[in-house]
Amino acid sequence: MTKSSKSNATIRRRKNKPTADFLSKLRKSHPNKPDLASATQEENEEEMFFYKEVLQSSVIEKIMSSDKTIFLGLLVIRLVNAMLIQTWFVPDEFWQSVEVAHKMIFDYGYLTWEWKVGIRSYAYPLLFATLYKLLEVVGLDNRLLMIRGPRLLQGVFASTGDLYLFFLSRRLAGRDVAKWTLLCQLLSWFTGYCCTRTLSNSMETVLVTAALYYFPWPGHVQPKGYARRFVLLAASSVVVRPTAAVMWVLLCSWHLQQSKGEALWSVLRTYITTGLTVLGISTVIDHVWYGEWILVHLKFLQFNVLSGGSAFYGRHPWHWYLTQGLPVVLGAHVLPFVVGAWRSKNKVLLMLLVWKVFVLSFLAHKEFRFLLPVLPLAMHYCGVYFHSITKPPPPQKKNSSQDKSGKTLGKGDSGNETTSTNKAVTEEPTAEMEKSSATVECNGMEKMVEKREGKENTWSKEKGDATDLTDKEEVGKEEKLGDAIQKGEGDVPESKTSAETAKETLKSSEKEEDVAHRRRARKVRFLVLLLATFNILPLLYFSLIHQRGTIDVMNYLHEAITKSSRSLQHAANSTDILYLTPCHSTPYYSSLHSNVSLRFLTCEPNLNHTANYTDEADVFYQAPGKWLKEQYQNSERQLPTHVVYFNVLLGRIAEFLRLGGYTQCAKFFHTHVPEGRVGSHVLVSCR
Repeated sequence: MTKSSKSNATIRRRKNKPTADFLSKLRKSHPNKPDLASATQEENEEEMFFYKEVLQSSVIEKIMSSDKTIFLGLLVIRLVNAMLIQTWFVPDEFWQSVEVAHKMIFDYGYLTWEWKVGIRSYAYPLLFATLYKLLEVVGLDNRLLMIRGPRLLQGVFASTGDLYLFFLSRRLAGRDVAKWTLLCQLLSWFTGYCCTRTLSNSMETVLVTAALYYFPWPGHVQPKGYARRFVLLAASSVVVRPTAAVMWVLLCSWHLQQSKGEALWSVLRTYITTGLTVLGISTVIDHVWYGEWILVHLKFLQFNVLSGGSAFYGRHPWHWYLTQGLPVVLGAHVLPFVVGAWRSKNKVLLMLLVWKVFVLSFLAHKEFRFLLPVLPLAMHYCGVYFHSITKPPPPQKKNSSQDKSGKTLGKGDSGNETTSTNKAVTEEPTAEMEKSSATVECNGMEKMVEKREGKENTWSKEKGDATDLTDKEEVGKEEKLGDAIQKGEGDVPESKTSAETAKETLKSSEKEEDVAHRRRARKVRFLVLLLATFNILPLLYFSLIHQRGTIDVMNYLHEAITKSSRSLQHAANSTDILYLTPCHSTPYYSSLHSNVSLRFLTCEPNLNHTANYTDEADVFYQAPGKWLKEQYQNSERQLPTHVVYFNVLLGRIAEFLRLGGYTQCAKFFHTHVPEGRVGSHVLVSCR
């Protein structure tokens, strides 16, 4: 058998592949072992399938060569992702982050009612406030950097979260699954749409993913400091978004149940000291900016959960996350997620996902972005699915000794065989197993013996342990048989006819394996292409087209302010902009970065428990003409210089615009799907 035939036909029958970490340890301790090169080749063959036969890119292969290059690649992707976003998603992207940060540094801006009653923490906006201050100090606080800077910073955080997802998946299921998980994460349309936006949910997702990596999973030797890092990141996620506590209640309870004796007290000390330190720092930050001692997380819980205040912004049925939320945010990942979760032996992340969705379903107000922290968990199971379909079918056992030895092994997420007696949640060889194997190798209890020139490579064990045929043995036997057939030499028990039959059978078997391999590669390439198509297209549409009018209008208003006067100071004394749109439909001062007079229709909840309460926006839309007459024509208030509104409102305020001497000066496309008070275009009238 030729060398090329051997590599194509037999490499796909290999099993019991050592993990990358285990091979690395063996290579370091035994640099002169030639058989380790063969084991490394086994490891690389599956990577070749991922890079060259599926992705067909040597560039990606180089990027995935180390953790450092992976992070650099992710960083570039997320920075481009941040620059790609040109549309509006939800008000919190601006009004609960960069708008607050702008007020903190430049002393002008708008704080919504949440900051007046104290249910939001300043910890997350402080990140962008720090960036704004640095830009101000170096004289680069221009409007472009004020807008792009926070998103680029969030892009750095997002790339860090992607890297930790790779680490988490690798830790639980091996590097091969982790590569597919990372690919699915990068192809997720909703992740790309949200992760670089300045949403507290985006930061929560990063912190949750990193914390899960540092969680003390059973079956792994926990490096020093991992438990403290876990609590630090978990507590920080609660500071940024209090609803993150839902996941940690379940996971930390399980952790405490797994700990016994002195270990339990050690875990409790770590939880208490680190957790209270993080919450204490957050409380100090809030005290500085609120001017009083306040526990915002308790107030958040009281308003949104206990009193049901979040329902003011919309009610949804209990099944909304199952019937609409998850199908939309997963998109084309739905099928890979379901199948991967079914095939996976490790259901811990799935239980966390189900628990989170289950608890959130009890809250009346629901949004797509609330599911963002569980998307990385779903991507792990998508990775399990794609890895499972790239694995060749397992070879049939040839003898009872192999069956007996095989019974001691079980399959993990990655499709590799791992010890079934290990009750740990991990599905790759644990650190203890690797350490034990390395020690045995070093002590000579198990040695690799390489024999050249047609002789077999064997793994010989002392104490009479049963020895399985390795892949090199199979290769050697096939090579030996082939040589004997070709030369007509050696002890060949079959007749010439039998030898020819064996040769034809061998060739037929190799051909069948090659055909199956190519068919499997085509199938995976097709599925990856399908996944990419059904994710990239919606990502581009929602990032560049859908709901972009309210962003474009701010660019126009900034240019109008600049052109209306020689200096921004003069413009601040003359420009007055009125937004007749649903509340918080546009960015505000953080986007204009100019201290002009702005007014919008507010929609604060009934904080004072007023009977028959109606917010300002609802009052306006009930009778727009009446409201405008009361606010401007029957008062001393001057008419605004610019009026911003959706085209669906034009007919109802046409008389006011005519009497005020307004003319339409700008029109911007907003959406192909107008709904209710939101029209297809944003209009600007000037006087």
